[in-house]
Amino acid sequence: MEQQQSRSSTPLLPPFQRSQTSPFNNGSQNIPAFSPVNYSGRSETPPMQPPIRRAPTGTLPDFAAKEAADPSRSPTPPMVPPTRSFTVPIGETKVTPPSSVAVSPRSTANDAVNEERVLVPLQLDFLEGADFVDEAVPLIEVVDQQFAVATAAKHILSKVSDNIAVIAIAGLYRTGKSYLINRLLGLQKGFSVAPTVNACTKGIWFWGRPLQRTLPSGEKLTILLMDTEGLGAIDQDQNHDSRIFSLATLLSSFMIYNSLGSIDENAINNLSFVVNLTKHIHIQATTTQEDDGTEFSRFFPSFLWVVRDFALELVDTTGRPISSKDYLENALKPQGGFSAQTGSRNRIRTLLTSFFKDRDCVTVVRPLNEESELQQLDSLPTDKLRKEFNDEMEYLRNKVLSTCKPKKLKGKTLDGKSLLTLCHCYVDAINTGAVPTIAVAWDTIVDGECQAAAQAALNQYKSEMEKVVHPADEDGDLGPIEDEEFKAAHRRLKKAAVKSFDAHAIGEQAGQHRDKLKASIHEQRSFFRKQVHAASRKYCEKLVENLHTSIIAPKLQRNEYHDNTDFTRDWNTIKKEYNIKAKGGAKLDVYNDFAWRKMQDGLDAISTRVKLTNTSILEELRSQLASAKREMSELVGREQLVKEELTSEQHAAREIVTSKVEVETELRDQIDQLEQQINALTKPKPKPSRMSSHRVKGSAEGGLMLNPEVLSKLTKEEQERLIGLSPSDQLRLLSEIQDKKCTSCIVM
Repeated sequence: MEQQQSRSSTPLLPPFQRSQTSPFNNGSQNIPAFSPVNYSGRSETPPMQPPIRRAPTGTLPDFAAKEAADPSRSPTPPMVPPTRSFTVPIGETKVTPPSSVAVSPRSTANDAVNEERVLVPLQLDFLEGADFVDEAVPLIEVVDQQFAVATAAKHILSKVSDNIAVIAIAGLYRTGKSYLINRLLGLQKGFSVAPTVNACTKGIWFWGRPLQRTLPSGEKLTILLMDTEGLGAIDQDQNHDSRIFSLATLLSSFMIYNSLGSIDENAINNLSFVVNLTKHIHIQATTTQEDDGTEFSRFFPSFLWVVRDFALELVDTTGRPISSKDYLENALKPQGGFSAQTGSRNRIRTLLTSFFKDRDCVTVVRPLNEESELQQLDSLPTDKLRKEFNDEMEYLRNKVLSTCKPKKLKGKTLDGKSLLTLCHCYVDAINTGAVPTIAVAWDTIVDGECQAAAQAALNQYKSEMEKVVHPADEDGDLGPIEDEEFKAAHRRLKKAAVKSFDAHAIGEQAGQHRDKLKASIHEQRSFFRKQVHAASRKYCEKLVENLHTSIIAPKLQRNEYHDNTDFTRDWNTIKKEYNIKAKGGAKLDVYNDFAWRKMQDGLDAISTRVKLTNTSILEELRSQLASAKREMSELVGREQLVKEELTSEQHAAREIVTSKVEVETELRDQIDQLEQQINALTKPKPKPSRMSSHRVKGSAEGGLMLNPEVLSKLTKEEQERLIGLSPSDQLRLLSEIQDKKCTSCIVM
């Protein structure tokens, strides 16, 4: 396939492309000087329709001069149209459309009808981004009779997320379709234009940097302009033409049919492939009979017939001015006659009116008068072209870009990805020998839309749940969430995801995809639940470890726990702090695992230390016990000695008591004797003898009248105490001394 693209380097409104009339014309008619002329050097004029009158004879410059000179022909002065409020940037150049009138000066009648040609303010721009290119890009290629969606088209269209309007241009080859689409784009050079009899475009191409229109509502509408392979090329058959036209019809939301001259019988006949559209397009997969076109109109695009090099007056048979749309409607009315040709053409008319309910027509005059300049039309600046041609082309551009609507299928507005799905569906059907079926394509679109809606809803759930599971603030991680919070977030986000899916899903398949979405959400819930549990475990393990490190571990290291009481008290402190700060569903498991390990380790350490301490104490006690036993043994020995001494002392005491008794007895005897002696002395006696006088004297002088044996048992001090006492006092004192000695012996 040969296709040349050139990047846009010059601004708006390139010159007209060279073209030629239908190859089905036989070229046998005589051509007046003002008749439509093709750009290959051959001039053919098909038979005119009866309602249309030819313009006055003469050359085009003469005709234009007559219009300017004759006030009756052109009574209406040139009108200044409203200033357009938009510019179209081409590279770094912004070009403002010309401010000339958009009214054809061909005739008074045309002036009256074309007063409605006002330019609608538009907000247009090319899409920005490296994904788009400033060159023509193949959409559907044809290689060895097989259709294929181009890789470059897949990349570009997949980046178009806004609603997309598709403007397709169809028509006979070499009639200037590529030049016309360049003018619609506002480019001097865009699609390839060549002054040869060979078709430039093969398959279906589009401009790689679509336009974007901002609607009054603020919504963005992407506008894709497609150039199709010319119909009637000598190297292709009618079946190929039907397929190309069918694909353009199925893919576009606005169809421009480009032709030259006028809408006459030959022009109608050139659309004979329309009759076979019902054979190349099916609405349902089980079509049993040929449709008359009424049902197809619900799926077909708006239709605009652009008649180029138009040099006729738009008047009816009475000379009353008519619009270009009226001109089209009159041309599509069935013609009288009973010939096969008439019936065939009337069939085409009927199908055109049935297929395309929304249809219109725009006529455009010839761009130049000089035949030699037509071959360089794409290189001529716009100011070199006829002003009337520029005005009408600008009106055409404004009309097309302001009225094109988003591509829809069964009420569903498509974007770039959906359009790609349509391309694949129709191309696959053609390549397999089947017929592109709108219902099948719709099912494919529905399935794709539902899958996309489900994936978007699932991504929404995942994205929002990620924020819930891993919340963060300026200070860092806030820690895991609680189970109840996770469950509540899951219910809320699942509801939102299903609601989002329902808002974008279409068709009867939505229920199945909704169930799949819920299953996917359930799987994601399990995935996030594991993450929450893992985060909770990590957070709680760190928390309890820090608490243990700060409260118990130092004391264990310093051996400050002497028993389990203090350790249990500190562990309860850890448990209390942990229950306050721990988060997530793993907090109980983490605490139990940690407590099982660390508490047992702590108790074992304390127990070991207590055992060591008890062993030391036990050894000390044993040592003390041995020492005590030794002391006890010594005490027992000493006790025995004391007992023996006591026994001896008791024996001595008994002896003393016995001696006392004996002494007392002896003393009593002595006392008795003394009393007897005293009594004897107190009685009058004869003069004592010398011996008796000595004894009394001795007694009177306080001497001791005791037995020498008794005196020997008394101490010197005791003896001195007895001196000077009377005998009775001596006996009393001696008795006291004897009692004390007996008591001491008993105590000992």
